[in-house]
Amino acid sequence: MPPEISMISPRLDDLSNKKIGLLYAGKSGGEFFLDALEILLKEKYPSATISRYTRWQDNAEERIVKVEDAFVYAVGDAGQAAWDSITWTTRLEKLGKPGVAVFGDRVLYNAKLAANQLGMPSVRMVALPGMEFYPNRASAETLMPTAKTVLDDIIDALTRPVEPAEINAGHSQKKAGPDLVKITGDSFESAYEKFYQLYMDNDWGDGLPLVPPTRHNVDQ
Repeated sequence: MPPEISMISPRLDDLSNKKIGLLYAGKSGGEFFLDALEILLKEKYPSATISRYTRWQDNAEERIVKVEDAFVYAVGDAGQAAWDSITWTTRLEKLGKPGVAVFGDRVLYNAKLAANQLGMPSVRMVALPGMEFYPNRASAETLMPTAKTVLDDIIDALTRPVEPAEINAGHSQKKAGPDLVKITGDSFESAYEKFYQLYMDNDWGDGLPLVPPTRHNVDQ
């Protein structure tokens, strides 16, 4: 069954005098990115209240719903982390809080797939330029240029009114049948090389070793 389509929450008109929750995903460098983002948001919106949360700790989800006007979830740094980003963001959106999921650009495909699978294709996302984020995630200072690069995108995601295309997103989608990819080669080694290259070309992997799936293993 296709997932029931849900809409994102109404956006804020402005971040001035608002309470913004920064939700740390627990991934390396994410806390420093949020440190830099907090500095930039306070500079741009002195009247805003910025609070920090860590997922799975101190009832973060419940507190954000109760206290905050909007939230930023960051940073999903790999395939599963992108899925987690969208899972948390859609859940909070369904509870009435406008938010944005932030992750590395190499996992944008995974994030969009997750959004469709979770029934909220219009969920707002911001992809960090990977070549700026990953090598510089040792401190807030080294991540400040990256945070500046996406600051306006994050603000836009929280304040831009919901658009007609977002309202209709997913409603015209038909249930997709299974897509099978057949890879052949003169040997297992050559077929495996083709498989690996195909996955990397399509951003289906995150740099970790890949194991070729089979219909039998998927069904299992």
